[in-house]
Amino acid sequence: MSEQYGDRYSDDDDLYEDEPDIITGAVLVELKLKQLGLSRKLSSTATQAISDKFGSKLMYTGGDSPTTKATKWIIPKELYAPVASFQSQTRRIHNDYTCNMRWTTNTDIMSTTMYSGGGYGMPPYAEFVEDRKMQLESLAHNFAYNIYPQAIITAKNDLGGLYDEYDYVDSDEVYKSISMKVNISPIARGSDFRCSLDPSVQKERAREHEVRLREVQKESVMKLIAGLSEKVQHIHDSIDGDKVLHDKTLSDLYKHAVNLPAIDFTSDNKLSEIADEVAMGLMNMGTLTKEGLKDESTRERTKTHAEDLAKKLDAYADTKK
Repeated sequence: MSEQYGDRYSDDDDLYEDEPDIITGAVLVELKLKQLGLSRKLSSTATQAISDKFGSKLMYTGGDSPTTKATKWIIPKELYAPVASFQSQTRRIHNDYTCNMRWTTNTDIMSTTMYSGGGYGMPPYAEFVEDRKMQLESLAHNFAYNIYPQAIITAKNDLGGLYDEYDYVDSDEVYKSISMKVNISPIARGSDFRCSLDPSVQKERAREHEVRLREVQKESVMKLIAGLSEKVQHIHDSIDGDKVLHDKTLSDLYKHAVNLPAIDFTSDNKLSEIADEVAMGLMNMGTLTKEGLKDESTRERTKTHAEDLAKKLDAYADTKK
């Protein structure tokens, strides 16, 4: 249990009286993306052939560790690239909705605003999911029933003795192996602990959960502050180092700053105020461009403004610790 929160809430009445924003302002989102595995371990015969060619042992002396790990690609990777790239892009966009605020390793925290209403240049998350699912289904179908069968023919010809028909499944199985699933869950309070445990144990577990809600909420806000500070500092450092800032970098920062108040499920007024200053001031309402930064006075003004905002964000972060 956090010492800070354990000291602050001396009894359960104090702890449960204050409802954290995370309860009503956020949901838990688990994005599961399944991919087709394209690599296989080489057979023992092939591994032995490699060992014979290079004069190596199969296992290290006196241990259980193999000396080599040999694999093969069962089809050309580039044929699957459109599916793999789409899945990677889906994950990146998903992370834009959550700003990597984590509940657990595989579960993110998303504001109800972003989930239901979306933001600037971003549809409601629920719509985003349905759109990506439809696009993925189309890509998966084309790959499984059109590309994959031809890829097997190519593999049989090119792999030679490494080809093994048992490495391949039918198109229906390939199609099923490529999928996207999203699980949405509410965030419960400690008082909602309803499992049957020993009363004293249940009370302690419920209290620990309630404390964790506040810890995660604090960590999430700190992550938002640090993330914006890092992006703003990058603007300053790039100009200071006489590096080119591309239009995508600039537009991404503008989009991020505009959406930050919606991403922040705590509705932190100070953070919203600074984010607005980044979007409207530093990024000049989204009109700051690579071409515009060629003007020396614009570069100096932008560098100074970015430095001031980064310091303001860092100072605000100090007050939240």
